[in-house]
Amino acid sequence: MRAEQVCDFITKGTTPSSQFMTAGSGEIPFIKVYNLTHRGHLDFTNNPTFISRQTHESGVMRRSCILPGDVLMNLVGPPLGKVSLVPPTFPEWNTNQAVAIYRPVNGMWPQFLAMSLLTGPILEWAMARSKATVGQHNLTLELARNLRVPLPPLSEQQEIVRRVEKLFAFADQIEARLRQAQAHVDRLTQSLLAKAFRGELVPTEHALAEQEHRDYESASKLLARIRFGADADAATPRAASRRRKRISG
Repeated sequence: MRAEQVCDFITKGTTPSSQFMTAGSGEIPFIKVYNLTHRGHLDFTNNPTFISRQTHESGVMRRSCILPGDVLMNLVGPPLGKVSLVPPTFPEWNTNQAVAIYRPVNGMWPQFLAMSLLTGPILEWAMARSKATVGQHNLTLELARNLRVPLPPLSEQQEIVRRVEKLFAFADQIEARLRQAQAHVDRLTQSLLAKAFRGELVPTEHALAEQEHRDYESASKLLARIRFGADADAATPRAASRRRKRISG
C-alpha cells in the first residue's frame, strides 16, 4: 500500500528565521535532520533547538505541528533513510522542510510504520526516484507519500516490532562488546610495543651472553671503544698527512 493510504496525512516542516530559534531550551522543540537516526528513535540530545509557542502556532508553522506517535523521515541527504518515531517527551514538536511527517491511521502501529520505512527495499525504491544533485539526494513530498509499505494485522505488526527490537538490543550488545574488545586490543598493542622496546619479549644480548658463558660488550662500552678508536686513528701520522694534503690541495 502507498504510505498516504495508511496515514491521516503526510506533510513536511517549515524553517522559520534563525532569530526565532534558540539552542538548548525553549517552549517547543524543533527537530532537525541530525536528530533523526537509522534505528527508529529520535535523538534530541544532539544540539537541541527550540522555537517559541507563538512561532509554532503562527502561519505555515501550524501545518508542521508534530505529536507523539508521529513518524519522521528525512527528505534531504546524504544519507537518506533516517527515520524516527516521535516520543512523548514533549506534547508538541515542530520541524523544518527537510523532514517529512507521517501521522499513521489507527490500524497502522507507529512503531511498525517507522520500521517499515527503515527497510532496504523501501529506501532503494525512493533512492532510485530521488532528485540527485552534486553530493546530495532529495525526496519530494510526493515520493514520500507514494512509498510502498505493508499493512499486516495489528497483532502481527506488534509481534514484528517486538522481534526487531529484540534483535536491535542484541546488536547493541555485540557492538558494545566489540568496542570493549577494540579498546583491549589497543591497550595490548601499546603494552607489547613498550615491552618490545624494553627488551622484555626476547632475551637480550646480555642475557644470551650469560647463558652461553661468553663476554658481553654493552652499548656504552661499544660506543666508548668506537670513539677511542676514532681518536687514535686521528692521531696517526698517516691521518695527519691526509689532513695536510687536503689543506695544501
